[in-house]
Amino acid sequence: MTSPLVRTHALTKRFGALTAVDELDLDVSPGEVLGFLGPNGAGKTTTIRMLLGLARPSSGAATVLGHDAWAQAPLAHHDVGFLPAEFALHPRLTGWANLEHLRRLRSTAAEAHRARARELAERLGADLDRPLRTLSSGNKRKVGIIAALAHSPRLAVLDEPISGLDPLVQKEFHAIVDELRSRGSGILLSSHTLPEVERVADRVAIMRSGRLVACERTDVLLGKAVHRFEVTFADDTEAASFLRQCPSLPAVSHVEHDGALVRFAVEGAVTDVVATLGAQRVLTLRTPETELEDVFLRYYGTATEVAR
Repeated sequence: MTSPLVRTHALTKRFGALTAVDELDLDVSPGEVLGFLGPNGAGKTTTIRMLLGLARPSSGAATVLGHDAWAQAPLAHHDVGFLPAEFALHPRLTGWANLEHLRRLRSTAAEAHRARARELAERLGADLDRPLRTLSSGNKRKVGIIAALAHSPRLAVLDEPISGLDPLVQKEFHAIVDELRSRGSGILLSSHTLPEVERVADRVAIMRSGRLVACERTDVLLGKAVHRFEVTFADDTEAASFLRQCPSLPAVSHVEHDGALVRFAVEGAVTDVVATLGAQRVLTLRTPETELEDVFLRYYGTATEVAR
């Protein structure tokens, strides 16, 4: 059986009276993308800092690539790629100069590193010849992704990786993640965006107030999601016809209407609702993006409990 690339046991971090991470048991296997989710203050960043040897656990244990995450952090760093949520390298240096500096710190072979960086830059549309301070936030993000992946790490820790990227670049980034997974690398991906998690994650771990409240396959989590619909029917009569059918659709709730416009929520699968709408004359259909926090609050607690 293949050993996990990341494993924690009762991992805990306290800051005075505040317990930021509370007895966390978590693992990431080779060839797996683990979505690491939760609202701000849930303990995700503190967990990542402990895994990278940037914060010492108060108790419990964490191993990364078989090494103690705190005591042996330098041994793991050679094969770990990290993209922080707030990415910052030397602003006066070009992308290439920053990447070369990181390569030397890792003692990575120059030819392979530069070839991989060039490939990633072409795929993401990154300009590595300009100083970082002249780049937009999205283009800086591209450099950050390249910095995290150019050395072909066995483990990539990516915090909000698609922030600021346009849809076409997001699509290419997800293709790169798929390739990493197929090569056996593990990815710990922290995100607030459910569509991104749905696209790439094999499993999802959800944090709340420092505790792991769920760790499930992605399809299981998405089956619990509450989807919002905004439908404009051809006329008020069509809308009224749909409204009469809503009580027979057990997954439908929070129904509101204003003439031909109907808003409602669907918990879980939307098959029955789509079939019902298909029998009506519909002019427009919108499904606003489901936010992670909406799903989180629906299944795992109140806003007061989450806001830590």
